[in-house]
Formats: sequence, C-alpha cells, structure tokens
Amino acid sequence: MDKLKAFFISKTAGILRWFHSKDDKGKQKVMITGIFLSGIILFVFGLLGWAFDKKKSKTDEKKTEATTEVASVELPSEEPTTEAPKDPRAYTDAELGQAYPSLLQTDERWAADPYGSETVGKSGSGPTCLSMAILYLTDDTASNPAVVAKFSAEKKYFEAGTGTMGTLFTEGAASFRLKCEKIDDDEDTLKKALDEKAVLITSINSSPFDKEGTDIIVIYGYDSRGFFINDANDAGNCGVYTYEQFGNSIVNVFCMKPADGVSRTRQTVFDPAAIPDKTKTSETSDSENKEENKEE
Repeated sequence: MDKLKAFFISKTAGILRWFHSKDDKGKQKVMITGIFLSGIILFVFGLLGWAFDKKKSKTDEKKTEATTEVASVELPSEEPTTEAPKDPRAYTDAELGQAYPSLLQTDERWAADPYGSETVGKSGSGPTCLSMAILYLTDDTASNPAVVAKFSAEKKYFEAGTGTMGTLFTEGAASFRLKCEKIDDDEDTLKKALDEKAVLITSINSSPFDKEGTDIIVIYGYDSRGFFINDANDAGNCGVYTYEQFGNSIVNVFCMKPADGVSRTRQTVFDPAAIPDKTKTSETSDSENKEENKEE
C-alpha cells in the first residue's frame, strides 16, 4: 500500500511539471484528464478501503462469536461426594467382626416387623436363628431376621398358635444357599456335626433357659467345658452349657451346612474363652436347690 501511494505521488508531481510546460488550451485538456483520472483513483482507493474494512469487520465478528461461545460454556461443577445413608437394619461392624455374633429377635432393628399374625420380636426366634446360620456359614449380610421372617410367612412356614415350622429349615434354607438335614440329638452326633463346621439349629423345651414352651437356639461349637449356644430370645442366655444341661430337652436338631460351592470370606475373630460360662452358674443353682430341699 505504501509503495502504491509513493508511485501515485511521483506520477502526480511529474504531471504537474508537464502541466506547467503546456499552453492554456493544452492545460485545460490536461486538467480535465487529471480530474477524470483523480476520480478514478479516488474510486479505486475507496473501493479498496471498503473491502479492507469489511474483511476486518468479519474477522472481528468471528472473534467475538468465539469469545462468546467460550464464555457460555459451563464448566462441570464438582459436587461434594457423600456416602449413601447406611441401612438402619444393617449389621454393625462389631457384629461383622465376630465369627458367631448373637442376633436377637427383640432387637429394635426388626422386632416390630410383622411375622405372620405376630411380630419378629414376639415369635421370630426361628427366623432369627436361621439368619445367624446364614451369616455364620455364607457371609450373607442382607438376610437379616426381618428378611427371613417375611420369607417364612410368605412360604407358609409360620403357623398361628404354633409358631415357626421345621420346614423353614428343611426346605427354606435352600433359598439362602444352605443345605439342611435332621440329625440325632445325642452328644456324640452333635459334636461330629460341629467338627464338620456345621451350625445346629435346635428346638428345645424350657430347660435350661427357664422359659415356658419351646424355644429355638443355635449351637455353633464346643470345647472341654460344653456347647456354645446363642439364644435368639435372650442375650443373657448365650454362653457355654454342658450337654447334661439341655440334652434331655432337645426336640429337633437341624444340621445346617453351606450349599456346594459356598464358602466364607469374612475376616473374623473367634475367642472361645470370651464366651460366658453358664456351666458354673447352673451348678451353683443346682447346689442351692439341693440345700433348700434338705432344709425342707
């Protein structure tokens, strides 16, 4: 552009010098020609300037649009991560840390749940014992007493006035990846089953738990003192008992084992020494009763 400008200036100066060397008539012709040429030149410069401005305007518009698009993009907001609320019926960390935690039918997590015409808290010892066996043998933490009680009622394993039927264990256990068989109630048979890592669900009369009617308990092991028992109805009854304390009161024994291919994976702690020893308490009570009978 600067070179073009200098070219026209030099040419204009040459024309002016030539113009001064002409006579009046020649000057008039040159003037007219100059005006005409000047008009053409101005027109050309104007056209070039308009084209340049238009191009610049379009470039500016594109830059503005690009800026607007960038500005309008909303960056994803980082919402704080929150943990899902814990199921109020879920087993506690303390329970899951034990190999054989005691579950109670009267626990507020499920006591008020319906069980047929009753509630879990009132008549749910059977489902609660089965829940313990499920947890002990399969690590299934979802099948809590409320879940098992609902299943039992829907499958007609509960009968009003009678309570939980034995079919909950012999038939229903399969739905929870367990297999069940009824076994004899003598001491050696119980120990043999426990040696094979079974869990025993036993219906038992009131002795030694001082309760009316039939209760359902879980037997999950033994040592030199006696058998390890969890009573779903009363935490105070959980402990070690000799066979003589409860053997004569057994009604049925359901031997529960994991279904084929099912194994435990939970990392747990089991300390038999920490299990309350109920053998001494019973012996003391028996001694006291004998002394009372002598006095009479």
